[in-house]
Amino acid sequence: MDRLSRAPVGDCDICSGEHVRAIAVAIRELGGALTEEQRAGFDELLERADAMWIPLDDPFDDAGEAPASLQAHATRARRPGRNDPCHCGSGKKYERCHLEADGNARN
Repeated sequence: MDRLSRAPVGDCDICSGEHVRAIAVAIRELGGALTEEQRAGFDELLERADAMWIPLDDPFDDAGEAPASLQAHATRARRPGRNDPCHCGSGKKYERCHLEADGNARN
């Protein structure tokens, strides 16, 4: 931990900060604690990482809704697997009921 906070291995301070943060969390989860010196090195690394972030405008308006340009686009429904129950409610497997018909409808 000491070596990583002094000489990070990541490509940039943001990546290095995430690596050191993961190690600090693991130390805490295992019942350990960081020394004041380790904590200071960790804080210094995070300050350098924070300076690298590019601030962006909040895409949400005052009402908390996304603008039209960010609204969800149409997505394809999940296709049932061959062993899933058929969507028609027949109780049969999709493979034996509607798999062929749905395939023909797509073509």
